[in-house]
Amino acid sequence: MTREEFNEIIRQEGLDKKYHVNKTSQIELNPLAHGCAYLDAWVVYQIDGHREYHEFSRHETEEEGLAALLEHLRDAKRKEDRVEKFF
Repeated sequence: MTREEFNEIIRQEGLDKKYHVNKTSQIELNPLAHGCAYLDAWVVYQIDGHREYHEFSRHETEEEGLAALLEHLRDAKRKEDRVEKFF
């Protein structure tokens, strides 16, 4: 998937409003940012509330990285939805 396709999917699913998703290939150091950037490989990352960098996975192509980031965001949304059901 291309970055444009990725951006359209997260917009349609509302993930761009629920999570701060970096829409470029540069690392963004905003708290709670999620993204896919090139650092010797395509890296799926998150910046936490303390502005600390957490790497989830590395990929050979941007397309693989974006697919992994999309899956990561969907998983996070599913987990939050399950927790909300209990409260």
